[in-house]
Amino acid sequence: MSHHLSPQVQRYQAPPPMPRRNRRAGRQKQKKGLRIWQLCVLALLFCAVVFTALDLREANLNLSFLRAERKRIQDEYDALVSRHISLINYQDYIEHYAAVYELNPAFVAAIIYRESHYDPMAVSNVGAQGLMQLMPDTVTWMADKLDIPSPDPHDPETNIRMGTRYLHYLSNKFDGQPLYVACSFHAGAGNVESWIEKGYFSDPENPQVDEIPMDDSQNYARKVLESYAVYLQHYYPFGGAHPGA
Repeated sequence: MSHHLSPQVQRYQAPPPMPRRNRRAGRQKQKKGLRIWQLCVLALLFCAVVFTALDLREANLNLSFLRAERKRIQDEYDALVSRHISLINYQDYIEHYAAVYELNPAFVAAIIYRESHYDPMAVSNVGAQGLMQLMPDTVTWMADKLDIPSPDPHDPETNIRMGTRYLHYLSNKFDGQPLYVACSFHAGAGNVESWIEKGYFSDPENPQVDEIPMDDSQNYARKVLESYAVYLQHYYPFGGAHPGA
């Protein structure tokens, strides 16, 4: 029995092969796209390398700056220590009377450094005299307490003896708090008591230099505490009876 396909039903025929020219153009297009992609990747890698190099350069510059700044600070501190150590004198008197009056010798040394830079003949424009720059009324008061008939404030031992006796009085009054003792030595105990009563110090047991209401006393206290720290670390590490003074 013969089978005939109807005219409406046609056999499936595969598409004709792509012309050779079209296949070549397709491959070239693929290669071109690949090259563009590769160039994009290379460009991104190049940018990453450049930015990394810039970041490293900036990091190196920052590191160099920090090293230079650290060296500058260290040099300034070394110079500060050198000045303090080179000027110190009368250590025997300082250590002896600091022990007698239960003071830290580093604090006594700091007061002398800031008051006179260890010049026993120093006289201020308000009449303070000697190593610890004692005012005449303080000299009279301390000489009376110590039974010194004719005190010479320019004699190193006499001045240190009277000055440390006065610091002992102030230290007892303010429980050895170094900032209060320094300020009262400079501005008078009455002023310091007034500052405390008026609430200038947010924490009276831990007063801060920038809370001192008088600029000259604030500057003085800051310098004394700086010198105290230098002598405490580099010259008198063993301390005294009062931890703060």
